[in-house]
Amino acid sequence: MGATQELRSAAIASVRTLLGFFALVVLVVEAAIGVLAATSEKADRAPLIFGMIGVLALVILIVALLAFFRKDIFDKRLTHSYSIVLSPDVDLAGFDIGGISWDAGRCFLNYAGKKALVRPVRGPVAGTEIRIPSEVLTQLSDVEPIDIELIDRKGLKWEVPPFFVYQRSVRMVCTSDRIEIFRAYGIGNV
Repeated sequence: MGATQELRSAAIASVRTLLGFFALVVLVVEAAIGVLAATSEKADRAPLIFGMIGVLALVILIVALLAFFRKDIFDKRLTHSYSIVLSPDVDLAGFDIGGISWDAGRCFLNYAGKKALVRPVRGPVAGTEIRIPSEVLTQLSDVEPIDIELIDRKGLKWEVPPFFVYQRSVRMVCTSDRIEIFRAYGIGNV
């Protein structure tokens, strides 16, 4: 993937609110009109510059009207659900973690000094998937790492070491004694 595509992907991924979307629209339109103004004849620049100012004024008016009539719109993220797919630790290659039965009351997402209960479920293809609740998603930072601590119904402990929220696939590490895990799930010859 080229640097330009990475920049585009990062810009699009950073738009999480309606206000962010409007800001991106203004930047794109202003950039396009600015390029046209820079490459056009001197006589044609004035209408383009007034067009830039008009677009900016129009977007400001739309945002102001939305803020006045629909205050709730600016508090919500455009993405209401976010899934993280867990894969097994390298030491457990070949182990189907989708078969683990989790203790629903003892699985937590840790973020910004807070804990949120999460519920791991079998993924659509393989492995395990965790959906971050929308009320938690709005509190997550793009620059602060999060981590996950999990306990299965056999009392064995697992964790996902710190990662950033934009990472969709992460490795789960067993923190209990591996021999206990092998015995509990019948992996290999112990």
